[in-house]
Amino acid sequence: MSRLNGICGVRVEASPQSVLLGLFLNKALLGVFDSFILFYSILFWLKQYLIGLASSVIPRASSPSVQSSA
Repeated sequence: MSRLNGICGVRVEASPQSVLLGLFLNKALLGVFDSFILFYSILFWLKQYLIGLASSVIPRASSPSVQSSA
């Protein structure tokens, strides 16, 4: 068992297995967080692309190409 200095100098006993488990959980949670960021950024890009595609296909009423009857 190795002794680690915790917050405010409080002694914390930690076995190597618990240290490795903590590192593994930390990496796993960061991996999940990174994959959520990637997933939502892809969704945001896809939404922006589809909005751009729809606005180029469907002409808006305020666009100058649509002639208004005056």
